[in-house]
Amino acid sequence: MLFSDRTFPISVDMAHKPFRIVVISDIVYGSDKPRQGQLRSLPSRALSLLRYLVNRINSEIRPEFVVRLGSLIEDEDEETDEENYEKIVDELKQLSVPVYHVAGSNEQVNLSQKKIAAILKYPKLYYSFDSDDYHFVVLFSESKNHDHVHISPEQTHWLQEDLNANKKPVLVFVHHLLDEQELSDNFWFGQYPDGCRVEERAELRAILARSGKVKAVFSGSVHQNNLQEHDGIQYVTLQSLVENVSKSGKTASESFAVLTLSPREIRVEVEGLQRDEYSIQI
Repeated sequence: MLFSDRTFPISVDMAHKPFRIVVISDIVYGSDKPRQGQLRSLPSRALSLLRYLVNRINSEIRPEFVVRLGSLIEDEDEETDEENYEKIVDELKQLSVPVYHVAGSNEQVNLSQKKIAAILKYPKLYYSFDSDDYHFVVLFSESKNHDHVHISPEQTHWLQEDLNANKKPVLVFVHHLLDEQELSDNFWFGQYPDGCRVEERAELRAILARSGKVKAVFSGSVHQNNLQEHDGIQYVTLQSLVENVSKSGKTASESFAVLTLSPREIRVEVEGLQRDEYSIQI
């Protein structure tokens, strides 16, 4: 059976019902491609893993909503990428809860921002929304061919205004990194870390910190679980759903995360074959 049969524990706050979110990073649907002589990602497994996870979310986990952290497909060519992107977006419509999409790097190789937004039916690829006692911000990190990663001045201005207008605690979701985590041993970006880091990240971290409202930032891109703090804000990266964790065979990581939000804590439980757990105090 794919995924574990683990029952998700719930920390019950007597004054507040726990609020759960599922976060899925780097689904990367498509064809398997060896890199540097290694098969480090298994896009051919993405559809079956996602279908199982959708069923489990609907029947067992039952979160308030799902966030997809970018890189929905393996880039191949414009026609294939558009077809694959639409296919997985449609699969995610089987969820019984809302899904919020973060645009990632792979889909930007052959698809325009306009095309991605049209498939998602979004007016813009960055946006915010409220749910329960939290405010959520989705940022769009622009890249082409996996380099020169930027967040535009227009979006930065919007972010400052959005944070100023909000009074709730904030969680931020963005595909590329805003932190400075160690990447020297990372298979994907050890040799070129600028391919996964937003160039304006120091400015953006300062904006988030000055607001006094942002509690955590969640990213994908680097295919590894990590927690790092900057100015009192926790920066979390999550493993890809289809990372090959076998040295000699084909074993997908099956990774996804369940966030449980309460008035005093954000608990992050990374499920799959590379489990991890973080407690973020509010």
